[in-house]
Amino acid sequence: MEAHDLGKGTLSELAEWFGVSLAWAWKISSARKRTGLAERKPYQAGPKVRVDREAVRRLLESTPDLYLRELQAELKVSTGTQVSLPHLRKIFQNTIPAPTCF
Repeated sequence: MEAHDLGKGTLSELAEWFGVSLAWAWKISSARKRTGLAERKPYQAGPKVRVDREAVRRLLESTPDLYLRELQAELKVSTGTQVSLPHLRKIFQNTIPAPTCF
């Protein structure tokens, strides 16, 4: 970055010179413009949602024709856990076998 500040070349030229990708050079340059620091902030994953699969099973046994949105609401009431619809879909994709056609 110091070389870029001193006008020693473009980001593209300097990335090639230092053996880094142009995308990485752009990210570092952009981060430095925003924060004043050349270091990128480490990735921090968000909180993991712990779905009580047993609660899902019980709800579906008691009312097997629930729509996902209704199941989502029932889970929030019964367990206090907010689960997104895409997450519920993923649970079903991973646990329920697809029907076979003959």
